[in-house]
Amino acid sequence: MSLITRACWLTLLVITGVILAGFVTSNQGLISIRFWPTHAILRAEIWVFMLATFGLGTITGATIFWLQTLSLKARLWSKAKQLSELEAHIEETEQQLNDQRPSGHYGHQAQRLLASK
Repeated sequence: MSLITRACWLTLLVITGVILAGFVTSNQGLISIRFWPTHAILRAEIWVFMLATFGLGTITGATIFWLQTLSLKARLWSKAKQLSELEAHIEETEQQLNDQRPSGHYGHQAQRLLASK
């Protein structure tokens, strides 16, 4: 990686860390979440739930994206296999056509006979 690219990634990481720290320090209030249909209640600070939700959304989105990419890769593999089969068929057909052409051996013999006269 070039130096400029590394510097951009480092800058982005620092900015993200500062924003995250500001978010955590400004959202210290406690909230309670009740998980229906059970009577379980979870109490934590707001930032914990917000970051957990963000993380879960990120993982879910990445999984969906990966599955779509996997589908496209499977289609690409199928098309590559078809392409290689067609290329093999073309080579086979070209070989058959070359075998069917007159070899030119008789043409050389005829030229030698004419040249000798």
